[in-house]
Amino acid sequence: MGDFLDNELKNIKVGLSEVEDAKKEADTLMINKVTKYEAQIKDLKNEIDRLQESYNNLKVIDEGHQKLNGELQVKVNKLEKENKILEVKLEKQLKEYRNKGVL
Repeated sequence: MGDFLDNELKNIKVGLSEVEDAKKEADTLMINKVTKYEAQIKDLKNEIDRLQESYNNLKVIDEGHQKLNGELQVKVNKLEKENKILEVKLEKQLKEYRNKGVL
């Protein structure tokens, strides 16, 4: 009976050793995955920071362009009005010259 118990105890120890080895392997795999995902998370956070900075820069540029575009639109409107006034004056002068027979 002693040999039987010793043999059973030996089998249990072998089984426990196999389970512990499997757990260690699973832990190692999990640690490797966590390390890999931590690196990916870090890379993605860096990419987010880079994209946020680009977005902020583009936003500043866009605001500048909008301001400039507004200023240019005011100038265009002013020039269009001045052009219309000159066109009316020219038409008036042409009409006067035609009526006088100069043209």
